Amino acid sequence: MIKIINLSKKFSDNTVIDKLDLIVNSGEITALVGKNGVGKSTLIRLIAKLLKSDSGEIKTEPGAKIGVLLGGDVSLYENLTAFEIINYFGELHGMDSVSIKERIDVLDDILNFKSFINERASTFSRGMKQKIAIVVSIIHNPDILLLDEPSTGLDIEASNDVIKFIKYLKSQKKTILIATHNIFEISDLSDSIAFIKNGKIQRKIKTEDFFKNCPQDEKYAHILSLMKGEDE
Repeated sequence: MIKIINLSKKFSDNTVIDKLDLIVNSGEITALVGKNGVGKSTLIRLIAKLLKSDSGEIKTEPGAKIGVLLGGDVSLYENLTAFEIINYFGELHGMDSVSIKERIDVLDDILNFKSFINERASTFSRGMKQKIAIVVSIIHNPDILLLDEPSTGLDIEASNDVIKFIKYLKSQKKTILIATHNIFEISDLSDSIAFIKNGKIQRKIKTEDFFKNCPQDEKYAHILSLMKGEDE
């Protein structure tokens, strides 16, 4: 579980997260939905402890391991091979070589990256980089996953691999917060939707309740109409 209480974060005079409250239930996927610039990425960085909040609390189960996949351009160590990158981060998490290899075998069944595991990152496409970033985020088998726009900018094949990966996490009962604009990730994979605006959670609702009686081809419009209504 992730429990966020009265969380705030400013950059200079700009309040990005404003007394935000949110609960992500254990073993569930919560889709974090909102326009660009409303605080989604900042919230994920705060939970991952990559940023320090100005006030408020972020609570997880004692000893829970966290994995994070950041949005934007994927940065890897360009002169290292995929295996060297994965191995490096595995060792940072205290894993031995046998555990890392076993974990790579498990994750390759989902993401199919062994074909380029010995190639240098400087030669990778956007989709290949994203796959390795995903492997790095989950190599240590974390209890909590924070995913920031995991399928943005990917081609169809790579995007399908990300969907397959999220389905795998769901089957493993991981606790997941995913910032996304992908309608499939929102409507078909998430258990609940948290709408964020101006650094606050405006509404959190079970996904099945939000899309109840909503035809498949109208789901995206349903989300947009809600967001537009909140702006008015």
